[in-house]
Amino acid sequence: MAEIVVTAILTTLCEKLISADLMKLARTQGIDPQLNKWKKTLPLIQAVLADAGQKQITERAVQLWVNNLQDLAYDIDDVLDALATEAGRPKLFQETHASANTSMAKILEWASDLLKARCGLDLC
Repeated sequence: MAEIVVTAILTTLCEKLISADLMKLARTQGIDPQLNKWKKTLPLIQAVLADAGQKQITERAVQLWVNNLQDLAYDIDDVLDALATEAGRPKLFQETHASANTSMAKILEWASDLLKARCGLDLC
């Protein structure tokens, strides 16, 4: 069940990442490399998640991995929503994105750790 929620969230995140306004803001703030990494990482996570769906029913470790993935997806969604809000503001009111950049780096590290952990769960 959790994999269905995570898959839906990841699909939405992929759609948000192709937003022209978001990418324009990302380029001006220098955070587009992180967004591009997310564009590459999220489809990979979706593919692994499809394999994890059945296994999480019987394997507790896979279920915990899927739950962590769901938390990650919500964190990414929060950052993208904040950036989308910022992209819609007039330039006079835009803030710097040092904290968003830091959040994005931490989230990418978390995503990388989750992808590495999948092999230990026989999801490679």
